[in-house]
Amino acid sequence: MKKLFSGSLMILLILTACTFGNNEEESEPKDLHGTEGSYGIYYYLINSDYQVELVQFKKISTGTYCTVWSDQNSDLDSGTAASIASEFDANIYNAVTSNFADPYDADSDGKVAIFVYQGDDGSSGSYVAGYFFNWDFYVKNSSRPYSNEKDVIYINGAPSNHEPGDAAFNMTLAHEFQHLCNFSYNVMDEHSGDDNYQTFTWIDEGFSENASALCYGYSSNQDRLSYFTYSSFGNGEVSLTLWESQLENYALVYAFFARLYKSSNSIFSTFYNESTNNTTGLNTTLGGGSSLNDQFRGFLIDLKNETSSAFPTNFFPGTFSIDANGSSNPEIIPYAFLYRTQGNFTSINSNIDYLDSSGNLTTNKDNAVAVTWLDNSSWSDDYAGDWSGTAEETKALTSSIQPTMSQLRSISSSSSEPKPIDLHFRNKDISSNLTRKK
Repeated sequence: MKKLFSGSLMILLILTACTFGNNEEESEPKDLHGTEGSYGIYYYLINSDYQVELVQFKKISTGTYCTVWSDQNSDLDSGTAASIASEFDANIYNAVTSNFADPYDADSDGKVAIFVYQGDDGSSGSYVAGYFFNWDFYVKNSSRPYSNEKDVIYINGAPSNHEPGDAAFNMTLAHEFQHLCNFSYNVMDEHSGDDNYQTFTWIDEGFSENASALCYGYSSNQDRLSYFTYSSFGNGEVSLTLWESQLENYALVYAFFARLYKSSNSIFSTFYNESTNNTTGLNTTLGGGSSLNDQFRGFLIDLKNETSSAFPTNFFPGTFSIDANGSSNPEIIPYAFLYRTQGNFTSINSNIDYLDSSGNLTTNKDNAVAVTWLDNSSWSDDYAGDWSGTAEETKALTSSIQPTMSQLRSISSSSSEPKPIDLHFRNKDISSNLTRKK
């Protein structure tokens, strides 16, 4: 792939809160980008407050498909770096590229750079796990002032449950590598670097969640399903397509695309070859008389019934069980759903799809076990719904399919350890929020 002169971001976080800079600084620090320091070369690094720092990175291991770098504050040793390179070469690179696409080579060295940095350690209950920043694919200029001009993945090695080379670290690496490959093909190759063609976030995140599972087996990602088993999830009161960067969003897109992968193991590469890279494009990819609406209805029932044959091997944990008695007064939004025990729905609303235990549409509330509102009108980047129901279905959410800064919510996990979250932004959403750290 050739290097292009245009650009855009995407970030992987574990967090309980976000703070954003105001882009107003009295003085800019000296820009040493690309120069040699006492430890290594100065590169841009984004911290959890979306402040850009210049940090020295040194290359300490080289693999077949990657290079591994350590920052000036890290104690990463050469042996661990070599094992990271070996793991990427043996278990991540081929699994991701064979199911998705090849990476873009921004710096023409034939290898993906893995920057291991010493970030938040999680002592406050939250931390940045890592990120992919697609500005790095473009030449540094006034529009993209913090490009490192490298095909690079940033992984935090500081937290005790995310140390370099451990299982969580490797899962993050696989997740971020899919994001890199997705932008590589769908923007850089397919659309000559026009970042208006970025894959919709809900699709991209579903692909990355499954990329980790394809590298390490679906049993490795079973903790995602825990969000379906307690009533605070609302049994689906989170949309598949309206991305709000909640852990439940990740659980939902992971499960949905796992089922699609089981039905067709070429689903990811087929979508890559569909040029629009959005919800309409996915509907086209499904084809064969099976629309997104059909697939979502089928997914709801297969998940509720724990139909193991409809999902990849070892997808379900041994103790998995849907709590079908969620909120009686939920928020129903496009491509969200609600499970109730059969016979417990109190009304039928003609604007909503009610499903029986076999997945068939029903107008008999006593036969219904699930309800969902599907968006049958438009799948645009700036979707807005305006519908309100009664009883179980109280209101729809007016929102955008793609996230904006104002839509980000604080994230907290029900477990004692925070889980990886990937915040994926378009270029237009982050350009005015990044600031240089003084």
